[in-house]
Amino acid sequence: MIAAPEKLDFESLREEFAAPSHCTTLAYWIGVLTDIRSKIATNAEEACAAMSHQYNVEEQDNLCGYPEYVPDIFRPIAPVTLALKWSPFPLALDIMGEPLTFDSGGYGARLFAFQPTSKKNVSPFGSADTRHFIFLLESAIRRARLDDYVLLCGSPGWSYLNADCIYRSTRRLMRDFGFVYQERKPRAGLRGVFDRYFRK
Repeated sequence: MIAAPEKLDFESLREEFAAPSHCTTLAYWIGVLTDIRSKIATNAEEACAAMSHQYNVEEQDNLCGYPEYVPDIFRPIAPVTLALKWSPFPLALDIMGEPLTFDSGGYGARLFAFQPTSKKNVSPFGSADTRHFIFLLESAIRRARLDDYVLLCGSPGWSYLNADCIYRSTRRLMRDFGFVYQERKPRAGLRGVFDRYFRK
């Protein structure tokens, strides 16, 4: 375990990225990791580069990203996700405790790998981004097997206003792949989806 890092809120990361004030978005990627020694588990810039690549291929009616990451050692449980003026990292540390690995990269990139066990139960209340992240994190924990890890990486600087351009055919592939959610942003009125999932 390593000491929890500081300055993980959205505004601090946006300033580190040197983005203008109209930058309102942080993109993050979450899923199950099988090899904690890999670059994607130890290098924030490498992980966020893979995330950026995956973001692009998801919008090209495709699912497979870098073959060494998807699906061999990293199995995302949702597409690259966009959060509005919010960072999931402080909440992840609050729920999961100290990470096994942590790295800071340039431009506000951050990377964490956790043991797949919650240290704290958090009810899925709060903003849409908060509820959605809790749903994704709990989903990743449930998917992890013995000796697996939960990986979370992300960085600011993305566009929240752009349309979600994931094709229906790609969403079908995502469902077949095991994604618990197939869009980039949380939808209003998803509480019922969360409740049905957590009652299983």
